[in-house]
Amino acid sequence: MNILKFSALYLLALPLSAAVVFVSPQGNDKGKGSSRSPFKTIKRAQMALRTLPKGSSKKVILKAGTYRLYKNALVFGKNDSGTRKNPVVYKADKGAKVYISGAVSLSKKRFSTVKNPKVLSRLRPEAADKIYAFKLPKFKIGDFGPRGFSRPYIPSSNELIINGKAQDISRWPNKGKHGVQIKKVIDKGSVPRGGDFSNRGGTFEWNSDRPSQWNHATDVYLTGFFNNGYADDTVQVSKINQENKSFTTAQPHLYGFTAGRPWNRWTALNLLEEIDQPGEYFLDKTSQMLYTYPSLDFKAIESIELSLQEKPLISLIDASYMVFSGLTFQNSRGMGVYIEGGKSTRIMSSTFRNLGMVAVNIGQGTKPGKDLRHDTNDPALSGGIGSLYTTLYNNTTFDRRGGFDHGVINCKMYDLGAGGVTLGGGDRKTLKPAGNFVHNCEIFRYNRLERTYKSAINIDGVGNKISHCLIYDAPGNAILLHGNNHIIEYNDIHDVMLDGDDQGAYYLGRDPSEFGNITRFNYFHDIGISPTTHSTWTIYYDDGACGNQAYGNVFQRAGKGGVFLIGGGSYNKVINNIFIDCGLAVHIDNRNAGWGGSVLKAGGLFQTRLAAVNYSKPPYSTAYPELKDFFNDSPRVPKNEVTRNVFYNCNRILSRNFKTTLFENNFQTKTDPGFVNLNDKNFALKKSSVVYKKIKGFKPVPFSKMGLLK
Repeated sequence: MNILKFSALYLLALPLSAAVVFVSPQGNDKGKGSSRSPFKTIKRAQMALRTLPKGSSKKVILKAGTYRLYKNALVFGKNDSGTRKNPVVYKADKGAKVYISGAVSLSKKRFSTVKNPKVLSRLRPEAADKIYAFKLPKFKIGDFGPRGFSRPYIPSSNELIINGKAQDISRWPNKGKHGVQIKKVIDKGSVPRGGDFSNRGGTFEWNSDRPSQWNHATDVYLTGFFNNGYADDTVQVSKINQENKSFTTAQPHLYGFTAGRPWNRWTALNLLEEIDQPGEYFLDKTSQMLYTYPSLDFKAIESIELSLQEKPLISLIDASYMVFSGLTFQNSRGMGVYIEGGKSTRIMSSTFRNLGMVAVNIGQGTKPGKDLRHDTNDPALSGGIGSLYTTLYNNTTFDRRGGFDHGVINCKMYDLGAGGVTLGGGDRKTLKPAGNFVHNCEIFRYNRLERTYKSAINIDGVGNKISHCLIYDAPGNAILLHGNNHIIEYNDIHDVMLDGDDQGAYYLGRDPSEFGNITRFNYFHDIGISPTTHSTWTIYYDDGACGNQAYGNVFQRAGKGGVFLIGGGSYNKVINNIFIDCGLAVHIDNRNAGWGGSVLKAGGLFQTRLAAVNYSKPPYSTAYPELKDFFNDSPRVPKNEVTRNVFYNCNRILSRNFKTTLFENNFQTKTDPGFVNLNDKNFALKKSSVVYKKIKGFKPVPFSKMGLLK
């Protein structure tokens, strides 16, 4: 059944005799729960529904207003479940704006301009009279880091939200400016990737006079690409040495600190001295003082909030057949919705914004590891994400308990700290699919705090789907994939991969058993093209990724490095796609015959990962017959297919044509091959297109169906 129709039936399934409970922020939990006498809290409505017979129709109507959960988040379980016929529904009243918030409201009247001489002496003169101060109660003030590549997901520090817009932590250089080049590394620190877990920070010289003004700063962080351009990091400064003009960090970087490459730059965060732009703020943990340069005139401010909640605003653990619709989840240090186990829940027509982590997580995470590692084997964690992705690197069959048939539909997600959705579920050992999905969602500005591998959607497990989504405006990846038999279809992805090097908008790799993933009918455009990007790609099959198909897609101006990077893998198919205004279309290399060959050694990474899924026996040997003889089929030689593709106005088609590459029945042209309207970017092909004559068997690409559905 069509996803939208099926989900709509959820809301229409309630008979007229359904139990309906009303809630309002102005209500009373001792009330009747009626429209005229609503409850005050969602928790009270939850308790009321639990008294009703299981399987009866239940609906909670939330009246307009803000429901603050900064003290106690909501947890739903088996006892709150509905049935397929009668799902339990929590929805906004008709036309009502309903906010589920993890923030406390701060009184505008208690803000005042700065009068303290010591504070004034640290402020920049041009901004001092525009900054307001607020004495906080004894709230728990969270740390800003460390956070970044291979580090656990952590809640954000407390964020300031003015009139619904998250403000920016004070920084230098300012937002939108390039970071400062690392001048010279004095001590690269310990290198965890090399096995040194002594946790020694690095020391490097700065290449600017600005830090000479930070003599009194005590809680400074540095963020940047401190080594490789795919591994961002944010670390605390333990010492600012004014004599030799250097920083010493409190934590190491995974690969050790280095200098010399164009992306090896730093930006300083969390400085009172650098509140010099509208929208910046600083939290002094010692004095419990908040300082802000508001993003708009102080008189125009209607609301000021500070995020406090670390836990998911709503958790669904082993709950089934529940619907949450028309809500705005906002202003929290953690995530919006957490789902574990259960089946057939729906998060519909909702907005997620100003969150410190992700909007929605489906499946368990793992407890944060003690050391900074590329690979961990941490125990399962309920209610969080933690070190999930370093665990998946080491324990590729980790069962997240993602449940079945959970869906996120028609939602808008933006201004998120560390990605949009983590979409798990399914059993990699048995290839049993979960059928969880993200459908028709708009996801943008999802990397405010962490920039790499915290994607719009991180998908893992078996048999999940991303469809009809619009994804844009991010420094890092749009999709990070682990697992098997996922479908990525009808999405519009653009203006991502706007920073860094050696990354792809869509990434998977280093596990040849992750077969069967299909990327079809998507529009990828304007990928990785910005002044701060270097070698960027659109579809990145890294380090021996195998058995993936990409067909019916349209690629336009997609990647500085190129569109496809197939890094030594085999059995990948690039079929029936349209490439427009691209530099290099397809790069294929044989790295596993050279510098990457260690993965094929006896007892090495590939043998371990293939053995973990018992690749030579069913279900893998029957689902993916190529895998059965993987090690006997010259695994150092890439064997891939690039057929039935259109290349319009592209500079290079194939970087290297191996004898084992099936490269045929393609068409390259510098003239319009017969698009419906090239100038208006309608890249569907006319029936009269020359493509159908030049490429035998080419099938029409459904360009008009790509992206959000109305």
